Amino acid sequence: MKLEPDITKSDAFVLNCLNVCLVVMVFMFLIFCSYVCIESYSNIQSVVAKEIEMQEQKQIIVMVFSAGWCAPCQTMKRTTWSNPQLKKYIKDNQIELYNIDVDKDRNLSQQYGATSIPCVVVLERLSKTKAKEINRFIGVRSAKEVQEFIEKCKNKPAASSIIETGIDIDNKAWMSELWQ
Repeated sequence: MKLEPDITKSDAFVLNCLNVCLVVMVFMFLIFCSYVCIESYSNIQSVVAKEIEMQEQKQIIVMVFSAGWCAPCQTMKRTTWSNPQLKKYIKDNQIELYNIDVDKDRNLSQQYGATSIPCVVVLERLSKTKAKEINRFIGVRSAKEVQEFIEKCKNKPAASSIIETGIDIDNKAWMSELWQ
């Protein structure tokens, strides 16, 4: 057999080097892809774990029945509901807070038996429009007392009867004006 000229050997050497480089690059790419997949998988696990934790926690709704003409209601609005620590507690615990004006929504007020105001009703949300009442109080309370009351409600089983809340949680028109 006749050998090809030296230039061909040189070309073969270069081709072999390129093949080795290509194999190394493919191998590195596969390692990178597996790392990205592992990172993505751990992020997905983290999101799923948070979702499960949220489902296991009680979803608390606080409904505040009040009126513009009610002096004790206005006192609570100015002092209790505007308290930064109570606002932070409500936000950190993902508590849904609704202010219901008894004059504007008489049906909801009657449904919950809010005949004396201010009346604060704490519910455990079961679905978008269904909840169970846990407890309630009537009258002026400090921010600390309200926070302690809600905390006790979180650890107390709900009443056995299911209540149709009458509010669509996704309807932002019901969002509390207490935060303004």
